Amino acid sequence: MANKTSNPERFLHLTSESRAAKCFSVVNPSTGDLLAEVPDMAPEDVSKAIDKADAAQEHSATLLQTAKMNNVDPLAWLTQTLERIAN
Repeated sequence: MANKTSNPERFLHLTSESRAAKCFSVVNPSTGDLLAEVPDMAPEDVSKAIDKADAAQEHSATLLQTAKMNNVDPLAWLTQTLERIAN
């Protein structure tokens, strides 16, 4: 069963031009199920992706802390924010 990560286009902006067209499958070795299709990334591309994920996590943590300090349920606030963005 593939998850949302099976959409390798989500990561193409992080890859070098020469590698952007190449993808590989990530398979659960115990079941053989496809877990994801991911782009072939150079080590520097992986580092860049990790740095961006770290920055996003820090930003999210700050937003959730702010919600808690203002006595707002962080999950409800996040849900409402994502709904506004989607619409």
